[in-house]
Amino acid sequence: MKRTLLTLALIGLIGFGTAVVGGPNASDGEATITSGSSASASASVGPNGTEYRTSIQNLNNSCSTGNQSTGMDFIGFQGDGEMTELSFEGVLSTANPCTEIGLETEEISDNVYQVELVEKSTGQGPCVQCVGNAEFTGSFSAPGEYRVEFVKNNQSLGIQETSEFNQTSSEDTKEKNSKESGLKTLLNWLSSLF
Repeated sequence: MKRTLLTLALIGLIGFGTAVVGGPNASDGEATITSGSSASASASVGPNGTEYRTSIQNLNNSCSTGNQSTGMDFIGFQGDGEMTELSFEGVLSTANPCTEIGLETEEISDNVYQVELVEKSTGQGPCVQCVGNAEFTGSFSAPGEYRVEFVKNNQSLGIQETSEFNQTSSEDTKEKNSKESGLKTLLNWLSSLF
């Protein structure tokens, strides 16, 4: 009787352990670890007294499958008369899936900013060692017209200037970018076939 109970307990532990390592979407023995959503925001004042704000929300980070594209997309600008906000989203490669993206922002000169995307540990205990893909959304806001460059590991991910964009409603911007994003996804899928 004791042997039967011990065997059942061992089978149960192995079953639960496999479910945790395999995760809900793992395929063919692939281990996945994903981190949940986290958000952070900060407001800073530059050397000339200009206030600027950054925010980021980490949506997901999982092991890279090798055919996932990485990079940033700039959704567009919105203004409220005082602050002009640039919205962005992206997926960046990280050291492992227990890493999320953080922002370090600096005012380089009057109305010129640099936003560095940095990897931060989530603090989650044992982490599978694979290249991670961190998915995120965020925004940068400053008064008036400005120029902002986004960098990761001293590599430019893009430069945006408010003077290059008309202040459009968020619905117009979302509709335009939704169409562009669909076309971009289709082209990426087609290029992966060849």
